[in-house]
Amino acid sequence: MKTTLFAGACVAAALAGALPLSVNAMDLMGAWQHALDMDPSLMAAGAAREAGAEKKVQGDALFKPRVNLTAAVTHLDTNSGAFGPPQLSNLLPTESKGTRREASLTLVQPIYRADYRAARKQMHSQSAIAELSYDSARQDQIQRVAQAYFNVLLAEERVRLLDAQLAATGEQAADAKARFDAGRARIIDLRDAEARRESVQSLRIAAGSELELRRVQFFEQTGMEAGGLAVMREGFAPQASSTPLAAWEQKAQDNNPQLQTRLRQLESARAETERHKRISRPTLDLVASHGEVRTTGDVSPLVSPERTRSNTIGLQLNIPLYQGGALDSQQREAAARLREAQFNVDAARRDVRLQVRDAWLAVSDGAAQVLALEQSVKAARTAQEAAELGREVGMRTTLDVLNAQQSVYSAMYDLSKARVSWLMGSLRLSAAAGGLGEGEVRAVNAYLAER
Repeated sequence: MKTTLFAGACVAAALAGALPLSVNAMDLMGAWQHALDMDPSLMAAGAAREAGAEKKVQGDALFKPRVNLTAAVTHLDTNSGAFGPPQLSNLLPTESKGTRREASLTLVQPIYRADYRAARKQMHSQSAIAELSYDSARQDQIQRVAQAYFNVLLAEERVRLLDAQLAATGEQAADAKARFDAGRARIIDLRDAEARRESVQSLRIAAGSELELRRVQFFEQTGMEAGGLAVMREGFAPQASSTPLAAWEQKAQDNNPQLQTRLRQLESARAETERHKRISRPTLDLVASHGEVRTTGDVSPLVSPERTRSNTIGLQLNIPLYQGGALDSQQREAAARLREAQFNVDAARRDVRLQVRDAWLAVSDGAAQVLALEQSVKAARTAQEAAELGREVGMRTTLDVLNAQQSVYSAMYDLSKARVSWLMGSLRLSAAAGGLGEGEVRAVNAYLAER
């Protein structure tokens, strides 16, 4: 049974997002679906999966008969000279000229090939690895598209907040100048406001460059322009995962594509080791053939009969005796590869545990962080109002007001980042458990709304 990360948490968002977006709007679901048709990495993985599927066919073909047809055409021009008694020499021509055409059909059916069983198992494992690699690439592609999407949203949010902050610092600078001209403020208040405005202006320039880069990255991932993307809904309340960490870890051990790939590679390495152990054993094949030779022209029957046919059937035994030490070397190499594969499995299990724990904490703690930052934004706005009031009565300076304003904008941006981190954490958690697909994309997409 598939574990649903967003059970209960996305119901309200999904209901709120039941209405479709406008034609010109682009949400995460649309971006991902469009990227499916143009992502070269995913297309390469698809081609590799098709190639890997043929390994299974090739493995099954090892035990099937092999049929070969050979043909040849030979021009004959011989001079045998006189030999034997004169009476016989006069009967047989000494010169022969003509053409010999020959063809043969050979069938070989393996009867005993100990190494073929291991080879077939190895090829089946390689086919499974190709399928798992495609699943991993598909889940990676979802995460790359989502990350590119939310990077654009965060960059746009930062530009928006800096524009607002730049306007606010401009107003504070104008107000400080008016107060200074009226003799109600110190020159330092004016200088602080002007310095803060220049600082925010430099940040705005950098943010604009980052936004341009994020839009280019989104276009490279999806082939779509990043204009008019659906934004995160205001006030959505993320929740911690209702599934305990141990259940996610167990699911990841059973379904994580990277770990499953390592396990299939271990199976392949074991089959390779077994194949090299058996390759030195005798082999037995059933061999049957049918051949025909026809000769035309002035050709002596001693050189080539006019027409011959042959049919043979039998058993062919091959016993390897000595291969220059290559077989022993290949066995040692395969044993080392087997140990390598085992260590890779152990490392993959460790990495999967860490990935699951990291993503699970991002979801569980991320939900609490979002709630805390929502309160932080409210507190920062209250502090800003208090600073502005304090300046009016002479208890606070313009710098205090500027710092309070910056705290508000910083808290708002941190809140946006926390929401993105929670959404990406949910995707990473599903991916670590091997279950990231269209359903999970739709669940995240429910938290987006048209501008």
